[in-house]
Amino acid sequence: EIEKLRRSIIENLRMILQTPRGSVCHLPDFGMPSITKLYYESDRSLDPLRAQLRALILKYEPRIAEVRIPEPDFDESKMHLLLRIYITIKDVQQGEFLITEFSTTGWTKVEFEKDIS
Repeated sequence: EIEKLRRSIIENLRMILQTPRGSVCHLPDFGMPSITKLYYESDRSLDPLRAQLRALILKYEPRIAEVRIPEPDFDESKMHLLLRIYITIKDVQQGEFLITEFSTTGWTKVEFEKDIS
């Protein structure tokens, strides 16, 4: 049962994180903001992106109770971003560890890497 829940959450997160922000007319804040635009508008800081992703996940995935996004691995020369997203699923005792990768070409990967005890 928990495995079905994980798969369902992953599918929803993929949809959220692979959709460019502004693509869904009736939900203008749904989807990924422009990583490049946010990065350069915030003096090359990824903190605004982390804050927006946390808020986005909590808003559009109601089965998640908590999201924590530590400092990401970022290769500025390739504009490749690796984020670890720690989540707590509501009514599930153990935390979950997601790994996500983004590039400026629009490629996104989202998967459960391992459980956190």
